[in-house]
Amino acid sequence: MRFQHDCTACVCLGTFEDPDEGYLEFYWCSNKGSPSLDSVIARYGNEGHEYIAYHPPEAFADASSLLTRHPWYVEILKRAQERGLYKP
Repeated sequence: MRFQHDCTACVCLGTFEDPDEGYLEFYWCSNKGSPSLDSVIARYGNEGHEYIAYHPPEAFADASSLLTRHPWYVEILKRAQERGLYKP
């Protein structure tokens, strides 16, 4: 991994090359009290603000635009599901 990520609750889900957003590192952060508020994180730099984070699609009234706007979002959900972290 290239980038520093200091949250001990996060699980690393590997990397991804996005044609628009470049090299990304994926993380899944579980919210034990409310699984619908788990977070998917795509880090693109070492600075604290250099990441993009969303909740799983179930947290949104309409996640369709998010699913089509960010190809990496679909990929991170797939990886989290394969590892048993995400259960749609």
